[in-house]
Amino acid sequence: MSESPVTDQTIGFKAAFLAPKYWLTWVVFGLIGIASSLPRSVSVKIGDGIGGLYQRVNAKRERIVRTNIDLCFPKLNEAEREQLVRDHFRYYGRSVIDFGLTWWASESRLARLVKFNNADIYLKTLEQHNVILLLPHMLGLDCGAGFATSLHPSISMMKATGDELVTWRLWKGRTRSRAMRVVMRSQGLRPLIRAAKNGTPCYYMPDQDFGENDLTVFAPFFGIQSSTLTTLSAMARLANARVVPIYPIMCENGHYEVSFDAPLENFPSGDEVADAARVNEVVEKCISKAPAQYMWTLQWFKTRPDGAPSPYKSASQNAPE
Repeated sequence: MSESPVTDQTIGFKAAFLAPKYWLTWVVFGLIGIASSLPRSVSVKIGDGIGGLYQRVNAKRERIVRTNIDLCFPKLNEAEREQLVRDHFRYYGRSVIDFGLTWWASESRLARLVKFNNADIYLKTLEQHNVILLLPHMLGLDCGAGFATSLHPSISMMKATGDELVTWRLWKGRTRSRAMRVVMRSQGLRPLIRAAKNGTPCYYMPDQDFGENDLTVFAPFFGIQSSTLTTLSAMARLANARVVPIYPIMCENGHYEVSFDAPLENFPSGDEVADAARVNEVVEKCISKAPAQYMWTLQWFKTRPDGAPSPYKSASQNAPE
């Protein structure tokens, strides 16, 4: 018996989204739309303010960010690490405002705001090979990497949030271009692998802590043994694909630069630990371009070797990612 095809999950609008419980969320959407439509110099300042406010009111997230930065940048002095924490939240606020660009900005406006570096590397690789785009969790991924679909149609994956309306709005914004297809994480990796095998480049973000299981190994990340997914090397092997790193960076003036690296050599190598370490090296390289712009709210080091305690214990190990 042949395997049943995996169909995309459509996130549809529900009449329930008009209920009073969602009114505040609609107001936030409207404010994001207004702020993102303003001149970039103004929307950037608004984003900075929102980020600063978020840092002050969300002590739990600030502790997670501070813990990550302390672990990853031990050579920085206290003042430098403190500045990095503040800068992270500034860019976090900007990324919230820039959801409005992803959701509503015209393609011509996005083309003015997003610059591609080394796009020829990506396109030439795509001419000869199937491609998986290795996308680290940078704050500029939605607007920056998302607009890379203007170079070639692509497929990506997203995780449902705890709010159905927010999930719908994110999915709707990411799929408004016919060049971008988005599947939900609950559908598994088969749609991504199948698309890559058929020549459609797929985005994959491997930099998350999924605990200690058959799909993870411990590999160094900023010199710290970290639970790292082995999924990317398996996907590349199954799809017979080359892995091309993509780095979306938010510029200080409100524009974006999206850079591509040469495809990873000898990947997959057959050594899961070596491949996982290679992936972490790519993520580190991306972070080095803009250290404040990584999603430091992720609990990267939650799972420790030999069952050692999580460094985020005081920040709540069970905080959603």
